Amino acid sequence: MALSALQSGLPDGYREMELVGLAALPFRTLTFPSYQSHLTRSGTEGWIALGVEKDGVPVGLGLAQAGRSERFAGDILSLGVAPEHRRQGIGASLLRGLETRLEAAGARFACLRYMTGQKSTPAVTAMLQSAGWQPPVRRQLFGESNFAEINKAPWMRFCTFPPDFEVFAWPGDLQPSERKMLQQNEGDANWYPELLNPLHEETDIDGENSRGLRHRGRLVGWIVAFRLAPHKIRYQKLFVRAEFQRRGMAIRLLAHSIAGLPPSGVTEAVWDVIPGSEAMLAFFERGLLPYCTSHKWSMGAIKPFSIEI
Repeated sequence: MALSALQSGLPDGYREMELVGLAALPFRTLTFPSYQSHLTRSGTEGWIALGVEKDGVPVGLGLAQAGRSERFAGDILSLGVAPEHRRQGIGASLLRGLETRLEAAGARFACLRYMTGQKSTPAVTAMLQSAGWQPPVRRQLFGESNFAEINKAPWMRFCTFPPDFEVFAWPGDLQPSERKMLQQNEGDANWYPELLNPLHEETDIDGENSRGLRHRGRLVGWIVAFRLAPHKIRYQKLFVRAEFQRRGMAIRLLAHSIAGLPPSGVTEAVWDVIPGSEAMLAFFERGLLPYCTSHKWSMGAIKPFSIEI
């Protein structure tokens, strides 16, 4: 289905259309690589793709999915406009079109995430405000550094543990009974939040730099790393049971993993802190940020479609 410029609010010469299946492929360079393989699913499983073209050339793409993160949520995953066609209202038109289709698909609200520190950040923030979205909130903090800087941090001296603790390779030396306990999640308030589930994406874990922590034979924590490139590691999931956090065991586990890196090869690191991790956020700001080469926030915004939220 194609929309005229008048219907979509675009300048003359632009055409907005709903993309289904293979029709979305010519627009793939306008979204993130991680979403490009999903474009052919548009029109199925809640996937929605809208394209804008001029003179037959793709210049804009909006991608969303209904029911992705929550049953009644509509996630707007990407809005991309070719640089030479920006400031023409294309992004705002794609946003309106995705909102309309997500609501028709049963979503009660739409959500969108974007990063600070990008050239497009001010424009995205202004666009959401004009479209009636709720004010964006900080969701996740990301930092980048190199190990030459990180090794200057005072907390790097604390990379060893008392004798009643045991550090082991993760997930290689994880015991079957421990795996079962993790899968059950126990329902214990002192156990881990689902966002720090160390078994997710297990096949992608960097086993050389990920560690588990036991106290007197009991699993009490882990740090899970992923290799983004031969020279770069992402430390994504750092967790220690609440009763050991005040003793600084999470920071020791991070320091232990960094101290165990091979002397050559890995030179850079990416860190992120999930929402609600106030203690880790405080450590990041005091202990990591001074040694980061850059940092940015993931922002999240919501637009309700009904009063039922």
